[in-house]
This record gives sequence, C-alpha cells and structure tokens, in this order.
Amino acid sequence: EIAVARGIGAAAKTIKAMDEQINLGHISIACAMAYVDFRMPHMKWRDRHTDLSAWYQKMRLRPSMQATQPPEGK
Repeated sequence: EIAVARGIGAAAKTIKAMDEQINLGHISIACAMAYVDFRMPHMKWRDRHTDLSAWYQKMRLRPSMQATQPPEGK
C-alpha cells in the first residue's frame, strides 16, 4: 500500500501539469484511481488529495468511463 500511496501522490502532481486535451495519461490515471476505489476503498485517498479527487470525479462522468465500469458487486 505504500507504493500505491506514492503513486497517488505522483498522480496528484501529474494532473496539475497536464493539458486539458484527454490523452493516454489522463485515461491511465483515471483507471488507476478507479482500481484503488474498487480494490482499496480503505485508503481514503480523496481526503489527502482533494484536487485529484475533484479531477477524477469529472473524469469518471465521461461517457467512455461510464461505459467501461465493471458491473456492480463484481
């Protein structure tokens, strides 16, 4: 979990430097955050990384992200 926490911290810094046009970097970070939410909800990363959390909330509402969500309860 230490490596995951470091990765989240790096993602939080990275999104601040990224431009607005969606690219593979945006998708990779969004997928990683979705994985952490799904597999490690106890990490509560949003409390420490509010900018990343706000960014991810917008990203996860995109139709492409919605279309690729795993089924509930899986």
